[in-house]
Amino acid sequence: SDGNPVDPRSAQGIKMRRLRERDKKKALAEKTGDKTPQVDEHALLPIIGILSGVFLPFMGPYVALERQNLEEQLATVVGDKDLDNRGEMPVFTSSINLFVYMKNSINRCCALTNDVVFFNLYKEYKSALISYAKTLLLKIPQPYISSTAMMTAQLRKDKEDPVNPKTASYRLPPGEETTVCHVIDTCEYCVDTIEALEELIKDKIDEKYKETVDMYDEGEEFGEVSSIGLRILISGLENRLEVGFKEFSRTDWSAFDDVGEESPYVQTMSSCITQFFGLCQASLPILYYRNLCDNFSALFLKNYNSALMKVKRYSDISTQQILLDVYSLKSLMLKLPVLNSSGLAPNMYTTHCTTEFQKIEILLKLIGTPVGILVEVFRQQRPDGNMKELQIVMGCKGIKRVQQQELLEQFGGEGGV
Repeated sequence: SDGNPVDPRSAQGIKMRRLRERDKKKALAEKTGDKTPQVDEHALLPIIGILSGVFLPFMGPYVALERQNLEEQLATVVGDKDLDNRGEMPVFTSSINLFVYMKNSINRCCALTNDVVFFNLYKEYKSALISYAKTLLLKIPQPYISSTAMMTAQLRKDKEDPVNPKTASYRLPPGEETTVCHVIDTCEYCVDTIEALEELIKDKIDEKYKETVDMYDEGEEFGEVSSIGLRILISGLENRLEVGFKEFSRTDWSAFDDVGEESPYVQTMSSCITQFFGLCQASLPILYYRNLCDNFSALFLKNYNSALMKVKRYSDISTQQILLDVYSLKSLMLKLPVLNSSGLAPNMYTTHCTTEFQKIEILLKLIGTPVGILVEVFRQQRPDGNMKELQIVMGCKGIKRVQQQELLEQFGGEGGV
């Protein structure tokens, strides 16, 4: 960590939690040791060790057969849409089948040997899990990149992949958010089950291999897929809201002369957001859902503020209308973490949303302030404000350059920065 607090609901926070849990288990094992009574099987049944040792050189085909069976299971994953709903969240049946197969495979192998053959089989499990994680990514929409963006990337000769799943834009067809949620649920199930699988293998494998057994990287692979899934959900909803933002930008706010109910663009956005989050809330673990709320709200506020800044001129009446719109959007954002429930949103989330919306409200009030008292009100509303921020306000009011300069001089003469 760089010394800054990490939100436990964020992807980084979830990763750190798993690291701590892993370290605690390791420290506990080192401190207490293995208290399970050990049976000297070689002393009781020496013939078992002798016979299994004879067959070890010829067990290669057995491991190859297990590998082939695992590959056959993986080959059906992409097209498989069957879900198992017996847990807290629905997961793809293929994940459960994969772990059941591995458990049965362990039992088959240990009935013969728990030595090098079992260790080789363990490595096959690791490989299969990595492949399964990568295959889950194929179940969700692939990055969207426009021809213009692709051409720009080629002209710049970018070394990075222009469709990097961590930074790319995504377009989600209606209902596809549910599939993405199921992928995230399945990854979370796999992370938890991998820990149990690792313990099972350590419990059964020969003593000399115990310290070598480590499936942390496999769990991280699924965690990475979950992070990409969250990114896809946020990007997908962002692109769906383009319709609402276009409605906002096409409105002639300079000629707006009447305040009514919330604007049509707010209704468009609210309907889209509510439907999207309703589906996600029903399909995601609480930590991931809260993470989705945190990241989306931050992105939405950034985009909304940017849209406000792009308007060339507002009428004084239009700022009153948009203040009503902001109130509606703020109310919606504040209830997202507890949508369809009577609970309260986390304090950190509420504080962030309230603070950012307050900045927007202050901007709108300043834009609607008469020119004659603008500098005075600006100082009251923005005690730490500077000339650049005052210029932004004057630009949105459509104040001419000569008058802007006069106001800036007034602001600077009174101690402005």
